[in-house]
Amino acid sequence: MAALAPGQSVLKGCLLSDDTKVMIEALETLGVKITTNETTLTIDAPKTLRGPLGPLHLGNAGTAVRFLTAILAHQPFLSVITGDPRMQERPIQDLIDALSELGANITGQNGCPPLTIHGSPLTRSETHITGKNSSQYISALMILAPLLPEGLTIHVEDEATSKPYLDMTLDLMNKFCIQDVEREQFSRFTIPSQKYQPTDLIIEADASSATYFFGLAAITEKTITVANLSRQTLQPDIQILDYLEQMGCQIHEDETGITVTGPEQLKPLGQINANSFPDGAMTLAVVSAFAPGKTTLTGLHNLRIKECDRLEALKTELNRIGITAETTDDSLTIHGNPTSMHGAPIKTYKDHRMAMCFGMAKTRIPDLEILDPDCVSKTYPNFWEDLKKVQ
Repeated sequence: MAALAPGQSVLKGCLLSDDTKVMIEALETLGVKITTNETTLTIDAPKTLRGPLGPLHLGNAGTAVRFLTAILAHQPFLSVITGDPRMQERPIQDLIDALSELGANITGQNGCPPLTIHGSPLTRSETHITGKNSSQYISALMILAPLLPEGLTIHVEDEATSKPYLDMTLDLMNKFCIQDVEREQFSRFTIPSQKYQPTDLIIEADASSATYFFGLAAITEKTITVANLSRQTLQPDIQILDYLEQMGCQIHEDETGITVTGPEQLKPLGQINANSFPDGAMTLAVVSAFAPGKTTLTGLHNLRIKECDRLEALKTELNRIGITAETTDDSLTIHGNPTSMHGAPIKTYKDHRMAMCFGMAKTRIPDLEILDPDCVSKTYPNFWEDLKKVQ
């Protein structure tokens, strides 16, 4: 959004990781000047983006791929977006179809990257998209909407998944002075044509990364505080705190942050719908392995199209450490039994969240081995150092 707001924006408290680095590099290729000073980014955005001289390589950064696809479809130049082998298996056809309805010309590989975007100013003002697979497709259209000459009405068909992320998108757009949005809950969004304005922002702590430390407190009876985060945040992974309370944890919030204290013994959750916080649900799945009894997490079909098939990966690796777990198309059932757990080499599938979830478990199972631990650099390069601080 800062890159779409001609002028200078300053973002403080930014995450510097593989995902953000590839986005920064792509924006620089498109003519945006970005200066990095520790965790502060100064973004000088031009009036118009320029065409890239070669393909934009975005690794396995799904957010970057989806947001840039929408923006580049509206630019008057040719772009090619590609990524690593897993990115080339991750579907984006839902977004391509919605952009095509607006007049975009995008060709992909069986609905996946690499994408060739024959950019051209889009003039239509209405499109339809399924909401069942990823909220990021809808967010991409929202970010595009103010740039169109008549704005955009987005009709969301089916039940939208990960709904809180759509609220987060609109909240951030508002910070960049995008106003007068009309909506019918999560089924229709009408966003008028207008200009993004430069702004200075302080980025709050990442609730998804925080879940590993909340979970660590839960499984070890420790007391751990995460700073610069409130339960009032729009980030949906903060919902994990509600379920940790149900499992017996004590939660305290004050001006310093959120503090979690784990109980002597965790309680299982029974069945819950975790559709609105799929990343945090992974943390909750591993925590549930330490709660004697049965926990079923439902509404997680979209975990199958993430960095890996996360439902299958969680089941397989929980089985590997002695926990019985089963999956359906959209659910994961964990039969918690800490007495049956044992060490094993854990495959991470090059998935940062698999590494961090089981890194959390390693604090209770010392002979557990995380294979390819460096994959956490995707979103949290300092994870292992921070984990050592609280063990």
